[in-house]
Amino acid sequence: MRVVALVLAAAIGADGHVQGDIRAGRVPSRGVNLGGWLVAEYWMTTSSSIWNGVPADRAAQGEYHAMSVLGHSAGDAAFESHRRSFITQADIAQVGAAGLNTVRVPVGYWIRGCGMLTGALFQQCSVFAPGGLKYLDMLIQQWARAADVAVLISIHGAPGSQNGNDHSAAVVKGKVDWPNDPINVKVTRDLVLFLVDRYKNEPAFLGVGLLNEPDGQMNSNVLFSYYMASYNDVRSVSDCILTMMPRLYNQYAGNGDAMGDFGKTMQNVWIEWHPYLIWGYESYSEAMLLNQGINSIANNIANWRGHPLYFGEWSIVTPASTFSNPDALASFRRQLVPVMNAAQGGWAYWTWRADGDGNGNKWSLRDLLRRMQYPIVRTAANAVGSSPPLSVLQSNGVGLSLLTQTQSLAADPAWIAAMGPLVAERWSYNPSTQQLQSLTNGNCLDAYFDNGLQRNVIHGYSCDGSNANQKWQLVNHQLVNKGLCLALVDAAINTDLVGNRRLVACDTASTAQFFTLGIEVARLRIASLASLVLTAGLTFQSPLARDTSQLWLFNHLDYTVMNQGSGQCLDAYEAKVGGAVHLYECVPGNVNQLWRYNPQTRQLQHMGHAGYCLDVYGPPHLNTCYAMGDPAMWAQALQLEWISFPALTGGYAAVQSS
Repeated sequence: MRVVALVLAAAIGADGHVQGDIRAGRVPSRGVNLGGWLVAEYWMTTSSSIWNGVPADRAAQGEYHAMSVLGHSAGDAAFESHRRSFITQADIAQVGAAGLNTVRVPVGYWIRGCGMLTGALFQQCSVFAPGGLKYLDMLIQQWARAADVAVLISIHGAPGSQNGNDHSAAVVKGKVDWPNDPINVKVTRDLVLFLVDRYKNEPAFLGVGLLNEPDGQMNSNVLFSYYMASYNDVRSVSDCILTMMPRLYNQYAGNGDAMGDFGKTMQNVWIEWHPYLIWGYESYSEAMLLNQGINSIANNIANWRGHPLYFGEWSIVTPASTFSNPDALASFRRQLVPVMNAAQGGWAYWTWRADGDGNGNKWSLRDLLRRMQYPIVRTAANAVGSSPPLSVLQSNGVGLSLLTQTQSLAADPAWIAAMGPLVAERWSYNPSTQQLQSLTNGNCLDAYFDNGLQRNVIHGYSCDGSNANQKWQLVNHQLVNKGLCLALVDAAINTDLVGNRRLVACDTASTAQFFTLGIEVARLRIASLASLVLTAGLTFQSPLARDTSQLWLFNHLDYTVMNQGSGQCLDAYEAKVGGAVHLYECVPGNVNQLWRYNPQTRQLQHMGHAGYCLDVYGPPHLNTCYAMGDPAMWAQALQLEWISFPALTGGYAAVQSS
């Protein structure tokens, strides 16, 4: 879950960038791969012009073979076009907006150029299209820095190939020459040091994955010696993260080849696994994947004793005949995601985009999140909203959006529980015209009466400041239009985005009408004893006008609750019934400080200690979350009294007196 600098700027890393928190271990990496970009892979980029005129059997062998066919006269321009368009700054902005904090970017040894090489290796390197380094520069020095996203570089293509596959740009398919020539190893060490030295002072630079998927038959002595030598090289210039992978079939809890006891004195090292449930699982049924498959990963994590684990690649893709039913797939996701989150270093999904986007492509996280439409470029002519970008959250934790979200992770409760709300569409509000403008397509939130349906239809429409259908008041956790309130008909439905919304008579007690922005100032009351409010001393007292010790800053995106008077965060450090709750220094990523207000049950649920809620029977403490209807539920049913939205200006941001 990402940490927003708005509240905790003093505690975060270098240049206020999340990378510093990831490197320090305060925040786990939650990322996505930029596969197919600087190391091209045919299967996931078949529509790219780089493959035009290349026979399919040669294209399937990777970038080296494509350029061998095209030559520099045609190939250089094709690869330049591909690199310029396949991943752009807008993609990285969307990665950050989706709640992710890291991108893992595959590169090959040729990205540095060939001038320092000799002999056969120089000849092989010279086949590749030059020019990739400038895009890596832009990613690290500009795009990721602006989006508050960390960058981990992965050495996918090592000289001679470490696995013989297309994604290592093998000269001969299936041939693994990297460990057979000391020059190959030395050139790879030099590449790593070159990259680290080039980016060591960049705020977004997280580190380097020293070798992607080394072949299972590789000499482990050569591999481990390379890791140790490269570690020493890098530590002469940087303390960045270095990931080290066991041989491909040694990714399990254990010592020796499994690396559980490798480099115990090394610092800022992650051991990288790629726990896919597809290759080698072709004979598994859905039940076997849900049980033996996922459980085997969980057991290996539980038994691991080495450096922090990092899942550099994983996916919800399974063998072709499995989980074609959306409900079954959702069940699979719900069980798999928490296991992935158990990796202490973090993870990166494979991949951000791939051919087939728009059809629920499970390889493409962009498609799964339904973030395919790029944000509009706001100008004086088309900008209606005047506020900063806003996340408008519904009562079910899903961000308000008028984009198509069928099978979207952005609307999936399991993903939201693990990652926090993923807001597929952001908005800007204009207090003067009372319009909410989408920052995705520029339309305004609009509610018109349909005579045929005999009800209001909620949709996006061209912005018109005089149109009463577009005038919305954001007050008291409600979106009010023409005296009626926006409501969800069924909070469990996230796919019927238009039909599931209605304008109804306003009722502050209706959870279906609960909307909030990502960050709000509020008082916290016992729902059945609303005359008292929670104070910084964790006692309940009568409300006092402008007493900041009674005001709480709720960050609904990052699940933090900070007392305005003390500047400290609500913290529960004992995951047990009766566990102590107190105020403590706000620390980014501290699992003890993660709380989610559930407007449907009115409980303040602890997201770091699953199954526990804030209980106010006696001094506030943790208790098992009660079910609706339980007589003891009164002690956990809390009313969030809206005071202001800090992101807005004018009347709606003013602190209200009692």
